[in-house]
Amino acid sequence: TLYACMDYSVKRLSPEQRTVLNAISLFHAAFTPEFASYLLDDEEQAPRHLQTLVRLGLLNREVKTFQEGELRLFELHPMVRWYVQQEPAEYTVALLERYGEVYQDFVRQAYDEYDRSTPVRYLLRQSLADCDAALQYLPPTGKSNLAYCLAARYWQLGQNRRAQELYEQALEIAQELGDVRSVAVTQNAMAAVLSQQGKPQEAMKLYEEALRTTQELGDVRSVAVTQHAMADVLRQQGKPQEAMKLYEEALRTKQELGDVRSVAVTQANFSYLLLEQGEQQRALRMAWQAYSSLYHSGYTYDAEFMQQLLISFKGEILDPAQFDAVWREAIDVPQPEWLRNVMGSGNALEISKEAVQAVRDFVNAEDWNATLEVVQTQHELLFRPEVETLFEQNIAQARTIGEEHALQLLEVYLTILRACKDMGIQQAFDQLFAAQEDALPFDAELISGSIAALLGSPQERLEYMQFLTEQASSTQDEELKALIRVIQLALFSKEDLSQLGRDLQGVYRHAWETIAVSVEAGGMDAEDFEAIASNTLAVFGPAANQRNEWRTSLAELRNSATIEGRGNLAALLDAVIRLLDADGNPAGLGGGLKGIYAQTWQVIVEGLPK
Repeated sequence: TLYACMDYSVKRLSPEQRTVLNAISLFHAAFTPEFASYLLDDEEQAPRHLQTLVRLGLLNREVKTFQEGELRLFELHPMVRWYVQQEPAEYTVALLERYGEVYQDFVRQAYDEYDRSTPVRYLLRQSLADCDAALQYLPPTGKSNLAYCLAARYWQLGQNRRAQELYEQALEIAQELGDVRSVAVTQNAMAAVLSQQGKPQEAMKLYEEALRTTQELGDVRSVAVTQHAMADVLRQQGKPQEAMKLYEEALRTKQELGDVRSVAVTQANFSYLLLEQGEQQRALRMAWQAYSSLYHSGYTYDAEFMQQLLISFKGEILDPAQFDAVWREAIDVPQPEWLRNVMGSGNALEISKEAVQAVRDFVNAEDWNATLEVVQTQHELLFRPEVETLFEQNIAQARTIGEEHALQLLEVYLTILRACKDMGIQQAFDQLFAAQEDALPFDAELISGSIAALLGSPQERLEYMQFLTEQASSTQDEELKALIRVIQLALFSKEDLSQLGRDLQGVYRHAWETIAVSVEAGGMDAEDFEAIASNTLAVFGPAANQRNEWRTSLAELRNSATIEGRGNLAALLDAVIRLLDADGNPAGLGGGLKGIYAQTWQVIVEGLPK
């Protein structure tokens, strides 16, 4: 058997090698040799043991090359991970604490280096599952620190719900510990998430609490950060004078502290408000200072944002001639080429803050399903003529400055928006999903083949594992390799499939979600689950006279599912049968259901007569 083969290979290891293998099986994803050395508390021998496990085929090694240098990564072979999960090792408390500390230290480092280091960004995204797991092994202070820093990264990745959960966790611990400073810092961060979610009143309440605390502590840096954030919210709420006062105070403090990045961020937001208030020279001077300081200090991402802001000043808010005149008065250096060549977009575009936020939600949605939801809920704002004009202006600017990636993305979203208006939202997205399948950057059979293998026998899984290994070695697409690794892990893992693949992006994430949902459904179509829900609700309403007949059908389906080993389906059907027997009372039923089974049960419960 497969297990016997793996058992033979592992038992041939020396006791020391087996100890290393058990320890590194804690890692959910690829890890660096430094992570392993810290975990094993052995900087001298750990690298040698890793190389031995690579040579024996139990550990995969990969070198990622970036402009900043190389990143060496190790990862358990998927079959080894499956073997380890059959009889999980017993870990010492000290080992689990070191595992937690590995990711606490790494995420703290990444908090400062994320925007400036490609390897750090790559490694952090690969390590999110480990970061989440590490939380449970840290003492309260460490857990609070990790939760806070990790929340910031999830927020930056657009996963606001997870960010809010982590911030709440960090806040609760800080309050229990009586750590007043950490409470204020976390309230500040939570308020930023609320503000981005369009909840300014809730955000201001938290900001005000944080401001009082930091003022009482005499923490001038944190006071300035909070004042800046409050000014942003006030500007969005149409309170320019209050916002300007807070921007002035925050900027003055940050300049005294000499924090280049923080000063530039405040200058960026302040300059926009000044321009809105007619102080054109001061606004332009401040924006240029912010761009220059960020660019020369190596804050590439922030500098690119300021570049786009300056372009919008010239292309949208002021016409080119007016901008050039203000530039000559305010700035003593020539305009850079990327700014000099910006063409005007006609009169400044009048568009509401609500419409701008709807556009942001539209283009920043996590995947196409989330995009569909945004359009369905905010179509009244997105279908306004000025929104289409806004896209056209930004497309023209991107073309002018040679931003090909931004140009392509904007054109895609404008095409989707127009299709939704012309043929209807659902039909437009149905066509998008179909076209996406036709234009996948990999063979569509990878999806169907993976579903079949995951639902197949151990031998079929082993054969498919070998196929996937060949596919991974023949592609240069790193995102496809990541998808393949997730499928390989799923083949011999007992984990809930919905918990895998969280680091995948775009079409690769959509592909994995399609695989996971199909496997969870045991090969059933979504229509089958919809039929279970709709028929069940019907017999509690207009088709009440068919309740006994429906119960008999469900019992037959449940018995077949049990015989076929489809436990999740059997559990759902059993819960529905018990619901029928309880005359529609769901109390105590449906516990333990996951994925599409839990979703179907929820649909039934929510649709029951009140």
